Amino acid sequence: MSEMSLEKRKSSPQQRKNYMLMGLGNICRGDKRVIVGPGIGRDAAVIDFGKTCLVVKTDPITFTSCNLGWYSVNINANDIACLGAAPRWFLATLLLPRKGTCKALVKRIFEEVNSACQALGISLIGGHTEVTLRVDQPLMVGEMIGEVSRDKCSQRGSFGW
Repeated sequence: MSEMSLEKRKSSPQQRKNYMLMGLGNICRGDKRVIVGPGIGRDAAVIDFGKTCLVVKTDPITFTSCNLGWYSVNINANDIACLGAAPRWFLATLLLPRKGTCKALVKRIFEEVNSACQALGISLIGGHTEVTLRVDQPLMVGEMIGEVSRDKCSQRGSFGW
């Protein structure tokens, strides 16, 4: 029996998640401008850009294919706002199944993205769209970039950083 399968049998789902993530902080080091990097319970990275800090977040929407664009923008924007930053820029990766995909579906999803972005003052700045055999329902992964003043970045404790 492998070490990992033995570990799975002895541990809870949260312990397995912690086990998988615990090495990230040591692996992903190097850029001194990264104020907050990967780690357990960290929903976003914080990067020092001088007078401002960027807060960067990515999240897949896997629990539904209804209102996919709306959920992707709003869930990612919420996590940025929870860290005290203003959500500014959004990128969307949309993976679509071969079966059932049509222009109307793609249009509807991106209308939801555009509407949610407009409502929150966010710019859609890019992404990727693809039809693939690997999914059986539409799947969107959003990436949100937010901005916060450097003086608020310095007050890390007030934002839970």
